[in-house]
Amino acid sequence: MCVYNVESQLTHANQLTQAHLISMPTKYELAKEIIREWSNEWLTWCITNQHVSISSNDVPENILPEDWFGVLLDCKVFCKEGPDDVLFNENADIRRMVARGNCFLKLRSPEWVVETSHVLRGLPKFCEGLGEAEGESKKDEDDKWKDYFTKDIAETSYILSSNKLNGESGHMAALLIHGTPYWLGGSKNVSMLFRNRDDIKKYASAQRYSIAMEICEEWMGYVDDHHHEAGRLHSFMCEYKLTGNFEFLSPHHQHIEDFSHMPQLIFITWTFLNLESVLEKPITDQPTSSSSSPTSSSSSS
Repeated sequence: MCVYNVESQLTHANQLTQAHLISMPTKYELAKEIIREWSNEWLTWCITNQHVSISSNDVPENILPEDWFGVLLDCKVFCKEGPDDVLFNENADIRRMVARGNCFLKLRSPEWVVETSHVLRGLPKFCEGLGEAEGESKKDEDDKWKDYFTKDIAETSYILSSNKLNGESGHMAALLIHGTPYWLGGSKNVSMLFRNRDDIKKYASAQRYSIAMEICEEWMGYVDDHHHEAGRLHSFMCEYKLTGNFEFLSPHHQHIEDFSHMPQLIFITWTFLNLESVLEKPITDQPTSSSSSPTSSSSSS
């Protein structure tokens, strides 16, 4: 089991936090109702958008606290034919709001209080390398890659370069439910809520979770091997609403590269659940009361 350079990444992330995100815990502590409101608004946008599909699945029994009920909602871009590049190229809202990996968690407490939270947000869709995008002419692609930058390239100070290893996409986020630490993670479009290895096994009856289970098992290997640090990592991810993004290398899912000496999780970067920029709202907006009930397991688009 190996999560590449996680400790150094955690140290680096702490430094970034001190420099850039130091005000976020206070803002989010003061705006919990707003965050819940915006999560509902974000989910409503996904539900009503014809180009977004939602897979809705119940959290298995005996994972949540007693008499709690939960639904995991994984959202992704839906394209009837061919690759989804065309939808991303033509729709700025899709590029801004639908990352490669989005999961909402809808919880109902024993008192029938329902809350929806956008817990996991992966990396934004990135443009293919120049000349690689499908279905585009050379004229179309010349400047298209610029649309995928979250800010104007003129604001760039540093360029970081890395190699893609042709592994599976993996994610991991952290949250507290009724005071208990939970992990929420999995593959690109399939997420699982769990506390430990026993919880992961409870998803085995559904084929859709096969790769997600492997990724979560590898993650728990790190947690078990570094149990003295795992609590600090969980608190850090939970407090700053971070999603860890990985490539999962496995001998069972080989593409071009030889992964016979794996499995392995390779850390890429953190992404931050920034509701302000995605919904293009100021944090000073006031919430309105709204709620909805979890539904039973189903899929919709």
